[in-house]
Amino acid sequence: MLRNTVSALLLCAGLTISGVATAEHHPTPKLISINGTGIVSVEPDEAVLNIGVEAIEPQLRDAESKVNQIVRDYLAAVKKLGSKDEDVATTGVNISPNYQWNEETRKQVLEGYRVQRQIVVTVRNLDKLGDYILGATKVGVNQVSAPQLRSSNADALEDQAMVLAAKDAQRKAQILASTLGTKLGGIYSIQAQDNYAPPPVAYKARAMAMQDSGGNAEMGVSLGKIEIRSNVNAQFLIAD
Repeated sequence: MLRNTVSALLLCAGLTISGVATAEHHPTPKLISINGTGIVSVEPDEAVLNIGVEAIEPQLRDAESKVNQIVRDYLAAVKKLGSKDEDVATTGVNISPNYQWNEETRKQVLEGYRVQRQIVVTVRNLDKLGDYILGATKVGVNQVSAPQLRSSNADALEDQAMVLAAKDAQRKAQILASTLGTKLGGIYSIQAQDNYAPPPVAYKARAMAMQDSGGNAEMGVSLGKIEIRSNVNAQFLIAD
């Protein structure tokens, strides 16, 4: 019994010593942590247009009928502009009671119903972007958000931005290593994050609009360029 106990203690001690030795032979690596940024600028070739239709009427049926008619009219308008069915998405109907506060009775009074619907349109011909916006207001659309510009080649551009970000991180790490009189080793860890936030369309003054008769000229649409960014956080080993 005593011999078994001693053997168990020696075995535990051996395992403990072995663990210490292993830790001593694997010290914490010396690292250079750095951030890299890659940016790709490109002219947009698409835009996403979010519009909404809202009506408030005493009778629910009247509010629904009004909203649905405007939606149908706008769908017909964008079809004439060249939109395909897959470029247009409509939401269901959002209905909520419309109350007003009556100061005399100190109570909420039901005065009707609010009906809302949303339409999302992908505009693939940016020369007609202004026409899509003007067409919405002409048929009675009362909520139009600023169009979001984007590129149909976004995936490939994001890859390019990530490559540039990785090279930027490596370049910065090499500069640090050379400045500190050491050598840069291999990569220890790396994390990449896309940061693509398409900007809204800018509008120029009407006096500066292009000299044509389209909606872009009437609204003074200025497309410019979009930037696709990628950020890389990398850790490089220091080779002593």
